[in-house]
Amino acid sequence: MNRILQRIRSNVLLKVTSVNSLSVGIKIITGFVVSKALAIYVRPEGMALIGNLRDLITMIQSFSLLGIKNGVIKYVAEYKKKPIELREVLSTSIIIGISSSLLLSVGIVLSAGFLSDYLFSSQAYKTAIRVLGICIPGYAAVLLLLDIINGFSDVKRFVLINILGNLFGFALTFYLIVAFQLQGAIYGLILSPILLLIVTAILFKQGRALNQVSILHASMKMIKNLGSYSLMALLSSLVLPFIYIAIRTMIIDRIGQDAAGYWTSMNRLASYYFMFISSLLTLHVLPKLSGIHTAREFRREIFHFYKTILPFVAIGMVLIYITRDFIVQLVFTQEFLPMTTLFKWQLAGDFLKIMGIVVAHQFLAKNMLKHFIVTEILSITVLGISSYVLVSLYGVEGATMAHAFTYAIYLIVIWSIFRKQLFFSLKT
Repeated sequence: MNRILQRIRSNVLLKVTSVNSLSVGIKIITGFVVSKALAIYVRPEGMALIGNLRDLITMIQSFSLLGIKNGVIKYVAEYKKKPIELREVLSTSIIIGISSSLLLSVGIVLSAGFLSDYLFSSQAYKTAIRVLGICIPGYAAVLLLLDIINGFSDVKRFVLINILGNLFGFALTFYLIVAFQLQGAIYGLILSPILLLIVTAILFKQGRALNQVSILHASMKMIKNLGSYSLMALLSSLVLPFIYIAIRTMIIDRIGQDAAGYWTSMNRLASYYFMFISSLLTLHVLPKLSGIHTAREFRREIFHFYKTILPFVAIGMVLIYITRDFIVQLVFTQEFLPMTTLFKWQLAGDFLKIMGIVVAHQFLAKNMLKHFIVTEILSITVLGISSYVLVSLYGVEGATMAHAFTYAIYLIVIWSIFRKQLFFSLKT
């Protein structure tokens, strides 16, 4: 037993997992409470509208920094001990963030009427959309500061900021939902990131690195380097939420708003356990793969993840499936029980997705732009087409069937691309 405990303590991946687990656990608990409040006060039909707003905010947050998140993490990590290069990375990143977020802010404010109609089929939410537009520079600022902290590998501070920001955001959102129902939920989503910005600004300790940031230190070379990450991030972060909005709209038109609410709630549940996986990939796997230079090391790291993390993921998903009725009533209400038919395909698709994206992080780590674009376009196309076909045949369950089918294809393609590094004996 002592030997097992010693092995766990010496395992870097498990250490990061344990540090990160507290933050993710708090996010899940607060997310459950918010979901319960949404279920009671806005019901399934309101959940569908909130889902559209979430997807819009996801697109906006990605575009506010032009998708350079992973590039900033990579280059800050690479140059954190090289002041001149680090200054170039930070200067270029900040200029990109200021320019893109201000342009996007103006665009959202001016198109508030159109977006209110498109997302909510009503002009009643124009003011909320305008507030969202005004908040965009704040979104960009907090994302960039967190990326810098992440690049410096300050995991404990990164986790602490996320915990405090999440707790303050939860308190605000919960109050607004209870007090103002759907309107409150909308403003809670929009304003929570601003509270996270305040917490981040207070706890940010890398200020010395920002002292010499200047437009004069930005460079076209770094814009080009970050630009490849921008293309990779924007492709998935902009197109995928748009596809989700299209799928949700199709479900509303063909089946009804309640069914769209069930599908949105299923995605919401899935996002809770994906918080853990995605943050683990960002905090550990991406920096690790960035420092790997041989195929043998790459294979060892991937299968280490498979052996260390995937068994726990599989056990957790089986437990979720077995207790799905209880989970739905706990997180939502009895009114949401029809969504239990969606669990099987959603969980299967998510497991396949995890297996694929951990390998696909090599695209980000090694700046493999063409491979990333091809696989993303393929997965988005497969998801869109299969959702259209399967929803027509099987109703709302078809949307989760399409999710599983898409990531089965995605995993096969990713493994095919890296087949030599993963499955054949290597001497390098």
